[in-house]
Amino acid sequence: MLKKIVAVGMAMFLWATALSSTAAAQPVEPFEVEFSFEDINPCTGELHVISFSLVIRERIQKNGNLVAQVKRSGTTSDGYTLVNGTEAVVGNKNNFNTRFMDRWAGADGSKIQARGSFGFNERTGEVRRDTFVLRCIDKKR
Repeated sequence: MLKKIVAVGMAMFLWATALSSTAAAQPVEPFEVEFSFEDINPCTGELHVISFSLVIRERIQKNGNLVAQVKRSGTTSDGYTLVNGTEAVVGNKNNFNTRFMDRWAGADGSKIQARGSFGFNERTGEVRRDTFVLRCIDKKR
């Protein structure tokens, strides 16, 4: 799951970096990315399909740094809804950093929390931070 989310973030960062010379200090129109993937539900242990919709608002600062906020919404094939999803992205020509937290609720009251962070050094290609926690925080099933 984290790898797919990071891939979207990296694609967004590279796209925005390419625009930095022409869009310096200007907000870029928000854009939406949708994707789905399979993962294990930590409350049931069963496979489910997670579908995300991300609304990305980014700003390229005068110094070329990228700052983006991502509003996340989503559903799963077993009835969970993303009730609170946030992500922050900061990048420059040397480093890329993103952090996210999602809280999901099932119709039966079960709750899932997913959170993670990723840091990448653009110059060396080194992954500086890659954390992900997926847990059931209130199991009702």
